[in-house]
Amino acid sequence: MSAGSESETDSVAGLLTRWQGIKEEEPVIVLDTPGFGDSKHRDTEHIANVVCGLKQIGYVHSFLIILNAEEPRLNEQLQATIKIFSQMFGIEFFKNAMLVFTHFYQDEKSIRERKNGKKRSEDRTIKEYTQHFIKDF
Repeated sequence: MSAGSESETDSVAGLLTRWQGIKEEEPVIVLDTPGFGDSKHRDTEHIANVVCGLKQIGYVHSFLIILNAEEPRLNEQLQATIKIFSQMFGIEFFKNAMLVFTHFYQDEKSIRERKNGKKRSEDRTIKEYTQHFIKDF
């Protein structure tokens, strides 16, 4: 994930790994896909690449929707992405989707700011975002 406004992921990339690196776990395939609303206006190309990548694997167990906790809102690009995937996979998409929040910094200053109410707490961000997500979809 980029800290800037330029898109970084520009193709579908897969990785065969074990959950949390635990040898006893079954192998999983993790696909990193480009986001939509890309700064170079390549959404149609990205959608085609994502569909091609998913078809090669044949199934999807979980969809991780990665969100920046510093900007927790359902912008137009994210809404369009979710609609596209829900059209592709039907109601099963929502049964297998997980919201993942990034940018909950764990340094002392950030933790203190969340505790003092200067920044949103993890619980508040997750609760509010989940409520919006359920309402909108």
